[in-house]
Amino acid sequence: MASTVAAQQLAQLKGFPSLDGIVCFPDDTEYDDKRKKCYAKQHHYERPCCIVDVQSIGDVQKAVKWAAENEVQVAVRSGSHSYTASYLIEDTLLLDLGALNQISNIDPVERTAVIGPGVAGEELNRQLAAYRLCFSSGHCAGVKLGGFLVGGGYGWFGDSFGMAADSIVECTLVTAEGEIVKVKDPSADDEDWMWLLRGSGVYFPAILVEAKLAVHPLPEILERRSWVYPVEAYPSLVEHISSCREDEALTAKMETAVILAILPKLGKVTIVGIACAAESEEEIEQMVAIVKPVLPPLSASSPKRFHHFGEMAQANLEMSPEHWFYHCSYSIMPHQTCPEWSTIVADLFVNMASKEGYSQVLTVVPNTKRFPSKSDKSAYGPHALGSIVLGHYGMYENAGTDDETTAKKWLLSVNEALETQAAARPFKRSVLEDPSFSIPAMFPGSAGERLVALCKKFDPTGVFATPSG
Repeated sequence: MASTVAAQQLAQLKGFPSLDGIVCFPDDTEYDDKRKKCYAKQHHYERPCCIVDVQSIGDVQKAVKWAAENEVQVAVRSGSHSYTASYLIEDTLLLDLGALNQISNIDPVERTAVIGPGVAGEELNRQLAAYRLCFSSGHCAGVKLGGFLVGGGYGWFGDSFGMAADSIVECTLVTAEGEIVKVKDPSADDEDWMWLLRGSGVYFPAILVEAKLAVHPLPEILERRSWVYPVEAYPSLVEHISSCREDEALTAKMETAVILAILPKLGKVTIVGIACAAESEEEIEQMVAIVKPVLPPLSASSPKRFHHFGEMAQANLEMSPEHWFYHCSYSIMPHQTCPEWSTIVADLFVNMASKEGYSQVLTVVPNTKRFPSKSDKSAYGPHALGSIVLGHYGMYENAGTDDETTAKKWLLSVNEALETQAAARPFKRSVLEDPSFSIPAMFPGSAGERLVALCKKFDPTGVFATPSG
């Protein structure tokens, strides 16, 4: 079912069922502000035919039923953190779930919490910390749990805790018919739903409106450190960090990243960062000893400690310039070809225009070869896990100017150069190259085939819109 909302159909929209939430139309003064609500700070031009700030699960049911009856497709936004604003699709009914942000029950004995999709990860962790508990939420502040869970959710110390979606004990869904479905894990009857919940993301053929999550004991010490090195050291540093897997019981409780960045006084540099979730001071020092390169750094940060994952996420957010826009692209690269592709990326960065902020390359290096226990029962599957995640950011201060053009050229040059590593690059997600989120690119092989089949099973008429239509 494709949405084609003409002027006369827009008039029908005004005959919406009575809802607790606010219904906003394109001719309303606040429409553009609601439409442009997007963490990624990119310019998006898609215009939903209507935006509903739902206030209850009943609102979601009524809106979905109305959309199905009137052949208007539904898009869903939990917190607007999608890098590509995948929820903004032309002529759809956009349901904003941000107000479904209740944390209704934290059980410290059972170690569970019940949350709505609009709950921010940092808020859940703030409340859990009072019980010395934690949840592996998103690495940036503002990531709401609805989209994070359905996307699989690689959160804080995922090598130790597993994917966030693996923590779903049971949940409540609104189906394409507007009906309520309760799903539990493990349950043979719910196996297909649980498979989809673990990573189908923008293709999920229902709406997650509540989830009961398993939570974990909070580590005794949360600490972060970083070191700054010459830009030319990037390939050797990536290779060094990717080889730090001697003690997987210890390295699973670490997160490491190698970043190409432009700093105000130092210019183009390589930054090595480590986050630790340790049980003792001795463990902290063991982790640092494993990761810290022999090469003397240009500078080093003082160790910084946190009370919970939410504070760590807020610190990450504060590292980004608030007023800048960016385009981004992601690649997943295996360890085996590290020397080849890291040299390509470093050369491109060194030869790039030198204006501060034009680019950043974030290289997240996993410290364990272990996959989460349920990776064989999930849409995210093992194809992307245990590999190096390479994020390229083309940043710019002024949209629609040469700044944005330069940022796009930088991204395209990286993507084109990495095509030489195509055999080692099974997955990519790029705003510029693949705006349709093609299933073969995101879900290779049998995972894609099963995803298509389950979407037809649970949403046969296409009530829920996807970026690829």
